[in-house]
Amino acid sequence: MEFHVIINPAAAAGRTMKLWQKIKPLFDKVSYTVHVSSLSHDIRTICKELTSHLKENIGIILIGGDGSMNDAVNGIQDFKHALVGLIPCGSGNDMVRDMNLDKDVAKLVETMLEGRVRRKMDIGETTIFHPSCFMDHSTKEVSDGGPDPFVQKFLVSSGFGYDAAICQQVFLSSAKAKLNKIHLGSLIYVLIALRLILKQKNAPVQLELDGRKETVEKATFLSVHNHCYEGGGFKFCPYADAQDGQLDVCEAFGFHLGSFIRVFVHAYNGSQVKYTDHVGQRRAKDIRMHSDSPLWVHCDGEVYCMTCDVQMQVLKEKLQFLL
Repeated sequence: MEFHVIINPAAAAGRTMKLWQKIKPLFDKVSYTVHVSSLSHDIRTICKELTSHLKENIGIILIGGDGSMNDAVNGIQDFKHALVGLIPCGSGNDMVRDMNLDKDVAKLVETMLEGRVRRKMDIGETTIFHPSCFMDHSTKEVSDGGPDPFVQKFLVSSGFGYDAAICQQVFLSSAKAKLNKIHLGSLIYVLIALRLILKQKNAPVQLELDGRKETVEKATFLSVHNHCYEGGGFKFCPYADAQDGQLDVCEAFGFHLGSFIRVFVHAYNGSQVKYTDHVGQRRAKDIRMHSDSPLWVHCDGEVYCMTCDVQMQVLKEKLQFLL
């Protein structure tokens, strides 16, 4: 089987290329091609090119984090013949936190190069209807409107409201790159979260779970999960399972600064679920949300649009994972 190693040299403050040079000799026993992404030829485009006309299996191994995996899953055209692996080298690494992977990178590589599918993971898809604005990731400029509907796949989570607003501000911040250099990239999420909670205006969100309707009063955010974690280690949905064919919903409501600090310190181990006055847990295959005012939406921490109307659902396709 032919392997394709994809590297984003700008990710993780440049540590991806250093890691590749370290593990490169491990690939000598297989046939492989290295692809280095750029702004003009990104991971999504590379994966689309590699998987558009497949007749046999190929291995796609990424060196990066959740953003790299998000780009890959949105680029892959043939999930039947694309077998995917990941060498974690991101600031968040939320996808792999609940997968019990070996900490030894050499052993991870050896496992992936066996070319055997070890798990099949669910893929989520977010559809943003009637976006009120769209953020261009290359220029970081925000314009009115946007593609309607705007569709994006996710592997970790997709959020509506406050958590997406945090991701949007992190994307615009220059501090994350600086913190990445000292291995504190996740800290930027906490710092921005504290700043934004002071401005947060909670409002009702209409929620539909597999056709069942309810209203989340004074909603701060609603986060839909395939994996347990989000935001660099917050265990928002401790019961989420990426192989159960369903999505878990974290309802966060009624937060202000005091309650935020009281509850969120428990989110690193998932024990925030005991605060039922501020946190709810739901599960469904198809989720629809509607707010009266536009809110930011994220997919695996990537933010493009604001909207009042969004849908998240599990796809029939599965990601065939080599780990």
